[in-house]
Amino acid sequence: MIEDRLIQRSNKLIRIKPIHRDFRAGDVRHSQANINKAKELLNYEPKYKVSQGLDELIDWYLGALE
Repeated sequence: MIEDRLIQRSNKLIRIKPIHRDFRAGDVRHSQANINKAKELLNYEPKYKVSQGLDELIDWYLGALE
């Protein structure tokens, strides 16, 4: 998602293929991340979707580089 957004905003960047290697000790192979408990116990509601937060972050970051 980050790569896609950066490439859309800059003509200086190119897409590169990642290099995958063997897992290392401590690597998280599967994530079951879930905010349901925070919603239930703390009435937590995210203010941003991940895509919206990334867009704002990248806009800020690229603006700071100018």
